[in-house]
Amino acid sequence: MSYAQQRLWFLAQMEGVSEAYHIPFGLRLKGQLDHVALRQALDGIVVRHEALRTRFASVDGEAEQRIAPVEESRFQLIEHDLCEHSDVQGELDRLIAEEGSGSFDLEQGPLIRGRVIRLAEDEHVLLITMHHIVSTGGRWG
Repeated sequence: MSYAQQRLWFLAQMEGVSEAYHIPFGLRLKGQLDHVALRQALDGIVVRHEALRTRFASVDGEAEQRIAPVEESRFQLIEHDLCEHSDVQGELDRLIAEEGSGSFDLEQGPLIRGRVIRLAEDEHVLLITMHHIVSTGGRWG
């Protein structure tokens, strides 16, 4: 466990849930979306990157990394369909805010999640949020 992860875990114990350690991002997807392929790709990322399968348990007051087995690891993706919604932009804004502010349980995981939001037959928004604790230590590059 890196020093930065230890620090983030300690701060989470002291401060509780905080959006300050969330890393949210979104993509607007144009064209037909293959939902099966999207899920397979996101699952593949989680399987490939051990950090995304990691959770942080408290053992005798100390942080301990616990890495979920590959076979138990899937990307948590919620799907929304706003095609028939009367206020698409308002509902999209609400879902974006909800996704970015949702809490993470460092002990239970997962520490990355997402939503795919259908706006029209050929237009979607993909939101992904991860906790900073699984993005530290130069793991991405």
